[in-house]
Amino acid sequence: MSGRKRFASDMIYVPDDISDTDSSSDSDSEYIDDIYSGTDENFSDSSVDSDESQNSFSIQNARQWCKIDMQNIPPAPASFPFIGNPGPNFTMADDAAVLDYFELFFDDVMLQIIVKETNRYAQQYMNKAVPKERSRWKKWTDTDEKELRLFFSVLFLQGIVKKPKQEYYWSKRHILQTPIFQQVIQKDRFILLMKFLHFTNNEEFDKDNNPWPKLNKNL
Repeated sequence: MSGRKRFASDMIYVPDDISDTDSSSDSDSEYIDDIYSGTDENFSDSSVDSDESQNSFSIQNARQWCKIDMQNIPPAPASFPFIGNPGPNFTMADDAAVLDYFELFFDDVMLQIIVKETNRYAQQYMNKAVPKERSRWKKWTDTDEKELRLFFSVLFLQGIVKKPKQEYYWSKRHILQTPIFQQVIQKDRFILLMKFLHFTNNEEFDKDNNPWPKLNKNL
């Protein structure tokens, strides 16, 4: 090989304990050395335009590599032990139903917050928006805890009964119909609740103070 100047980026370091057989190590080293050299010798016969080649692949400007001392590897960052008590910190009866677990998180206090903020946001929206002649939200009336329970039950049921479009849950076509949805809540009302569902006051939360500012009060 020519006596050209060599750079750190020209070399690849392979630890002895993971090298190939002795008979092929020298030839492999030279082959790899040639591939990664940063001179024009290896690219002189290329059919790629020189300007395009310089823009797309420039070893000279690549990150400078260095050898890794396998006998003196830098220590990993310090890890801090978890000192809390993992798992749930509550006790449920052996015969507890799914509803019992739901109410463990969505208790009366939580539902009261959601009711309050949902009604507040609906009012804020209607105070600022200009309704169209047939706007659905002109029919809005304040919600309550009982209705929100029905609303959440429909949301969970939609996770079990899969349909490609929201409107299909209230379809009256025989091939699509699932009567329970219409029996629990009207389509327009469900859509309104989805539109106005809120957990905090839009006029008070700081969007830069928390990654999920609208849920901050409830977390």
